[in-house]
Amino acid sequence: MHIETDFWGIVFRFTLFSLLIYQVYVLIKAYVVPFLYEQLRSLRKRETELLEKEKLIMSTMNRVERTISHQKKMFVLLERKVKTWYDSEQERKEVLDKEHEKIREQITEKRKIQATFLTLAKEMQQAIPEAVDLARKELVQKYAHDKGKNVLKQCIEQFGSVKTTL
Repeated sequence: MHIETDFWGIVFRFTLFSLLIYQVYVLIKAYVVPFLYEQLRSLRKRETELLEKEKLIMSTMNRVERTISHQKKMFVLLERKVKTWYDSEQERKEVLDKEHEKIREQITEKRKIQATFLTLAKEMQQAIPEAVDLARKELVQKYAHDKGKNVLKQCIEQFGSVKTTL
């Protein structure tokens, strides 16, 4: 192969190379640069969208955390209220149980007294007729004669001599 190295050949080749470089430059400027700008715009838009989503997510997370914190506080307050209510109900139940026990004891005591009185009443129902019969028999024996009439007369006279004030 024969390579010409004369001046005009070098200028011609240099001119062709310069035109080739210029055409590559024009092609890059016409197609590659707008494509790269479009890609860059797309990346920036995507980055902006992602930043906005991140802000939205962060604000949502903050709101959720505040809500959770608020709900925890409310839960603690509710738990305290429930415990207070439970304790008061336990105390009320204990008071009611004591009152019921006291009432049961009173009823039991009252039943014992009633049983005693009932037994006494039954004994009295049996003893009174016997006592009356015995007393009548003794009075009949003691005051059966004129002595009884005299004692009755004296009692009437004594009652008549007593002045009553009305």
